[in-house]
Amino acid sequence: MVVDPDQSVGTLIGLRNKLVLLDRKTHNRRVLIPEGQITWEQDGTHVTVKVGWQAATSVHIYLINSDIGCLTDNGTLQSKLVLCYLHAVTSFCIPDPLTKHTGTEQSLSILRSASIRSFNQLQPDSISILEKLAHLTPQRRYYPANERVMQSVQWDPILGCLAQHNEFHGQVAAILGQHHRMRIFNAASPGTEPSLPALNADLLHRDRIRSSVFRISGFGAEDHTNAEDCLYEGLGRNYQSERRSQVFTLCRILYEDIPSAEDVTLDSLVARLWKFFTKSSTVHGATSTIDATRIKYDAMWLTESGEFVSSQWCSIHRLLCSETARPNRYAVMLWLSTLAFSRKINMIVLHVLAALYIVPGMASMTLPAQGLYRLQEGSELNVAELKTRIHSARRTVTPEDGLSPGPAESYSTFHARVAKLRKTKRKKALGHFIAGLQTQWPTRCPSHPISDEEPPFADYFVPQKAMQVSKAAMSTWFDNRELRQYLDRIAAVYTAQKIQPITMPPCLCRCWERPPDRRRAFISVDDIVDGSLGPPPAVEMEPPILPPWSGSSTTPDQNLNLSSLVDSIESQAQSQFQKQYIERLRASMTSLQGIQHMDHRLPEDVVLETVIPDHFHRCHEHHEKISRAIMSRMMLSNTMTGEVHPGSHTERNILGTFANIHVWPRVSSSQLLLHQLTRKRWNHLPEPWKECLVAYGCSITALQRAKRLVNAMGHRMDLARELQNPGHTNWNPMDFPESLLLEIESGVLIRDVQEQIARRMRNAQPGQNVIMQLNMGEGKSSVIVPIVAAALADRSCLVRIIVPKPQSRQMFQMLVSKLGGLLGRRVYYLPVSRSLQIGEPEAEEIE
Repeated sequence: MVVDPDQSVGTLIGLRNKLVLLDRKTHNRRVLIPEGQITWEQDGTHVTVKVGWQAATSVHIYLINSDIGCLTDNGTLQSKLVLCYLHAVTSFCIPDPLTKHTGTEQSLSILRSASIRSFNQLQPDSISILEKLAHLTPQRRYYPANERVMQSVQWDPILGCLAQHNEFHGQVAAILGQHHRMRIFNAASPGTEPSLPALNADLLHRDRIRSSVFRISGFGAEDHTNAEDCLYEGLGRNYQSERRSQVFTLCRILYEDIPSAEDVTLDSLVARLWKFFTKSSTVHGATSTIDATRIKYDAMWLTESGEFVSSQWCSIHRLLCSETARPNRYAVMLWLSTLAFSRKINMIVLHVLAALYIVPGMASMTLPAQGLYRLQEGSELNVAELKTRIHSARRTVTPEDGLSPGPAESYSTFHARVAKLRKTKRKKALGHFIAGLQTQWPTRCPSHPISDEEPPFADYFVPQKAMQVSKAAMSTWFDNRELRQYLDRIAAVYTAQKIQPITMPPCLCRCWERPPDRRRAFISVDDIVDGSLGPPPAVEMEPPILPPWSGSSTTPDQNLNLSSLVDSIESQAQSQFQKQYIERLRASMTSLQGIQHMDHRLPEDVVLETVIPDHFHRCHEHHEKISRAIMSRMMLSNTMTGEVHPGSHTERNILGTFANIHVWPRVSSSQLLLHQLTRKRWNHLPEPWKECLVAYGCSITALQRAKRLVNAMGHRMDLARELQNPGHTNWNPMDFPESLLLEIESGVLIRDVQEQIARRMRNAQPGQNVIMQLNMGEGKSSVIVPIVAAALADRSCLVRIIVPKPQSRQMFQMLVSKLGGLLGRRVYYLPVSRSLQIGEPEAEEIE
């Protein structure tokens, strides 16, 4: 192994602590990653991930598997979890070049894999990594905690929001739950209680639904649902609504210059206008100005209570009647329509505003001249209010203060008599004074009333102050009276117009109810392989083969000495066991001669150096051709062939858009294509697609074999053994696609003898035993047992593999590595010892 000049891996982008090594012989690449404290920081648009140094650390070695498109771990659970965590924190929004998945998707794939769930007991280091993975899911809490109105989310400020997937917490919780249940088999082992962040289940469920639009099939898009949606009543559905009618009426009045559309009496109109005006504390006169640009649509008019319109009425009147500065008709339409939609202003007021813009008589009307009006104080002389104000001018010393008490009159009686007399005369004087003011009404500036009536007004009130407050009050009332007369004139002009009632026309287009959408809200592999989008591509099923070797089939015997030795030993054999030994020795010699015979049939090295590389290139081209054909069909970039269904082209065009914006299943990933060969997906595939994907898998095994042939050049014995097994001669991958997956993941070809033994074990009659024997190193544990277990474990059968205790751990690791990867088969470890105490709860848990 040497340091690879190319240190890029194609995934884990941003990881700084790694070293890529290259095998000079096989050209396989491996990446070395130390284990330690993992930290990250922002680096432009990506993140930089570093592994902290520590004195004692372990280094994990991962094979860069370009055939499958992943990093292959060393089989230990810790190496899988370290890789899982690194994928998660180095994730980006677009897929990695090697895996064709984002780091988050690859991390979740590892967490969900059967190899992660196939364990006996978790170690503290593994639990620590799982806790870190769970913390990648943001914590969500209600804010305030006692109300369900807002939420507080604790995001990592550096990692992207898509990298902080909500499923990490759930997957880790499930793994730790399994760890807790498996303690019944490890009662003596010390338990490490994991600490997971507390998440609100309702908020997490809500986030799954809302974030599903950013996910793809298999990684959260399935969480989309409309079960939590509220029925939305479109604004255009309620055609006969009051708001619609009001807006339509105003627009038609302005568009067709309709002076009046509502029958209203003069007194009623004046009363309604006056009521509208008195809601405002002050009303500005004609001297106030208003910007014409305010007469347009603005969202603020939806909350207008009428304060602005009433207080600026005179300015609006002058603006709408102006010959030079008035706004255009459509701006007024939008302004009045918005006010009508708010439903906070009486519609008759808005009709009058429209009349100000339309009716010529409104433009010649004299506007109130005062600067400010306080209509809430009234528009007529108010005697009670006037008395209250004049009372502030009363004198404290009156003629009654000079009176003396009568004979035998007590002081209290005298004081009461004087107070009553003063009150009576003061009231009488005030009445004469107000009567004099009433005779002058209406006037803005009254004069002091002259009266010969007794008692004199000046004896009880200060005349100057009384006149001052009287003038102020009467001036306000007179001004308000002037404004009311202005409203009388407006009402008179409006009610004199010809009435043209406006009715809503019938709806010309029928508003159809949208039928509920029964399709999924995402694109899945099932959608892509659907026959309506066209058949699968036509691919060549058989991979390239090597040319027949030329050469003599007879060779001089080079093992005469060995044969003579066997003959000599045989002549000395006496016991039955010695004779059996000689028979097996001759069989071994015959096998060796067969291999040497095959080696002799190989051409010279010069020929092999041309033929083998050429075969490798042909296998590579064959694999690439099939890959391109499948990708072209799955990405809908090919031309439709075969039977075309109505609407198929339109559907393909729509789906083709999704294929180009990263919301499509990762069909360019070898992992996804090979996943279709698993038992979980195999029965869901149409038959033509099964053949196509099996051809794809066979092209990978052919390419792997071609690589092994290239690596075996210069070692004729190894090359001969490899050539003896072309693969798939006595079994059909269409019948056992998972056996094909095992070949791809393990980088082997199942030999004929292995398949023969596996067939006998698969086809054993119920109730009968099958005993098979095979030499060591012939693939019993690595090939035969896994493919038999995968074939028999069809969800209706539970396959038990019983091994002696010394071999149990090694066999368990072997089965996990062979069945827990692409095949997705979980291996349950059930250790049985004398210390195991199984009661009813434990039995139920095992069941």
